[in-house]
Amino acid sequence: MGNICKNLKKYIFANWQFLSIMAIGIIALSIQMSQVVLYADDYSLGIYSSRPLSEIIQYEINHYLSWGGGYTALLVILLIAAGSFVWKTALVALLAAFVVLSTKIICRNTTKNKWIVASILWLFIFSLSIWVSREVFYWLDGSMAYLFSMFQAFLLFYLLFTRMVCGKNKKYDTVILPLAAFFAGWSSAQSGCISVLIAIGFIIWKRFIAKKQVKIKKIEWATLALCVAGFLIFYFAPGNSGRMATFAEYSNLNLIEKILYRSSDVIDLIIYNYGTDFNAAPIFLYIAAGLLAIVSLKRSSKHRKANLNKMRVASALYSLAIILLCLISRIDLGIPTELATRVFAYTNLFDKYQAGTLSLLHFLPYVAIIIFFFSMAFNAFCISKEDDDPLVFFVILFGLLFQAVMIMAPYNPLRTSFYTTAFMWVVSAKLIVISKHESIDTSPIFIILFMIWNFYFGIIALAIYGVLALISRKEYLNLKDVNMLFVILIFGIFAISNYAKTLYAYHCNKRVNTENISRILEYNNQSSEETVLYLLKPCNEVYGFTGLSGISWVEDAVITYYHLPENLDLKYEGE
Repeated sequence: MGNICKNLKKYIFANWQFLSIMAIGIIALSIQMSQVVLYADDYSLGIYSSRPLSEIIQYEINHYLSWGGGYTALLVILLIAAGSFVWKTALVALLAAFVVLSTKIICRNTTKNKWIVASILWLFIFSLSIWVSREVFYWLDGSMAYLFSMFQAFLLFYLLFTRMVCGKNKKYDTVILPLAAFFAGWSSAQSGCISVLIAIGFIIWKRFIAKKQVKIKKIEWATLALCVAGFLIFYFAPGNSGRMATFAEYSNLNLIEKILYRSSDVIDLIIYNYGTDFNAAPIFLYIAAGLLAIVSLKRSSKHRKANLNKMRVASALYSLAIILLCLISRIDLGIPTELATRVFAYTNLFDKYQAGTLSLLHFLPYVAIIIFFFSMAFNAFCISKEDDDPLVFFVILFGLLFQAVMIMAPYNPLRTSFYTTAFMWVVSAKLIVISKHESIDTSPIFIILFMIWNFYFGIIALAIYGVLALISRKEYLNLKDVNMLFVILIFGIFAISNYAKTLYAYHCNKRVNTENISRILEYNNQSSEETVLYLLKPCNEVYGFTGLSGISWVEDAVITYYHLPENLDLKYEGE
């Protein structure tokens, strides 16, 4: 017991900065989560939370046979049955675990930069656009379908990384690795597919690319096999066919037509989604690409292989040019509409195909962006090969593939971009640590991005950098400290602002929801014969997924969940 206390004190002393950041992040997220209520599908699934376990299992079987191959709906039912404290705690734990695991694989065996990485990741989390976070963090059903499934893929990534790259073979690998692989493969279409590719990627790296190439062990082959098995269980679920039947137009297309049909939406979501705040998926992609370019340009000056050096410089400059053009193209220059179109106008190829006007010119924007993605992957591979560490390359590669696989889906809502966004967080944090270690000034890429994306925020970023640079000239700070403080300060300002606004709006909406639930319970207690129950409208419907009224299937679920009369009509006051 004495040794345990001694080791615990030693760990706390060595990691007090990291632990402090984690405590702050967990407390802040818990406060925000306390303002979250049930939305939409939560009520549909919550109906089963008070029923016997046999009925819950039967529901999951029916769901698998008629709607989808995943099992997250079962988790939602069980969490609702366990109570709001349990499921809110579970969501906080998922995000905290993501930060901890990310920090461990970025910092490896050192404690030197752990608090910096944790700070950056928490600030990224709290900076996420409300249009994504409301459906991935602050909605129980959405969080299970997206946050939990992403975490499963990332957990598999972490376990394979620590074993096959760091060489840490643990006794429990024979149990936890196959289990993690199976459930990651079965989690969702996006995570399942990418989990299989993650397992394949680590096998290829360990056997053919790493400096110390070794044979693949049986447990690692078993991990891949079980991951594939889990994905096949999801993929061949009868419910997938039933669900696809609701997208009749898409279902009747052949493979080529499906690609033409979806390509513009997939690219647009990750490159051009400007209607969803400053910090939608593209900004994190651009940050990662910009950091990759700057690190590659710096390293290329020391590279001995001339041809490879030229390719790295060309790829880095191309990436920076694409980022700049994509950002500039969104500025309203006040010129005629036909000239003010985007630099890359992603025409829907299927529409042109149907109209018989499809030409090679329509493919040029797609080719340009595909080259951009390959440029990112190439520079990331060079960095990983030099460091004998596949983290940068794999996170970039799988982050992009998370969105690429959606080209075979009938639709992809904005929340599907979270997978890519989360992986861009990890690689950005890793590249910032590399920049710190190698004294690379990455501040210009952030200033340029913010200046074009949001002029006023760009001015604030420039002012912060100017002050830090001035202080560093007085020898109070060095370049490494300037870069770290700059990133933490600019994202700190935005994260705090975004967090405060989100917390206040959710608090207001929760008060309205509490009043509405009180009216529902009062209606039940009084056994009223009124056929209309008037509710208060949410203060701001952006901060939440849905209200209790306004959508027929949500109203039906709410009525059933609270045991209201079937003929009761839920309406907002004033309607």
